Amino acid sequence: MIKEIGGISLKKVVAVNSSKRKYNTYRALESMRPIFESEGIEYEIINLHDYKINYCNGCETCIKKDYCPIDDDVNKINERLVQASGIVLSTPVYMENISGILKTFIDRNCKWYHRSDLLGETMSLPCHNERQRVKKRA
Repeated sequence: MIKEIGGISLKKVVAVNSSKRKYNTYRALESMRPIFESEGIEYEIINLHDYKINYCNGCETCIKKDYCPIDDDVNKINERLVQASGIVLSTPVYMENISGILKTFIDRNCKWYHRSDLLGETMSLPCHNERQRVKKRA
């Protein structure tokens, strides 16, 4: 089923979880599931820590030749994202920044910035930062 929401047609939403723990960030993604599914929109969560994601080596082969020579699982994840009509990227907040694995994943997809396979896709970036509790020294 294709549902039009705010002028955007959604059939499938893929959420990317970049938290290793399935706690607050993951719970936020899971809380979206009934909302999408009640509208007849397929919803899937990809946990980046379940995949092998190597660092970008900066060779620019992805930009110049339209493929990445690094042998890992990034292409498997990207195939699922390209098939989606909506994408949610999620991250816990570490040191006032995104998680390392999400940064590595984004770096590995620098081609999307230059020649995007995701042009026209709907995206969202929820972040979570549980207030840090610092213990006072005696």
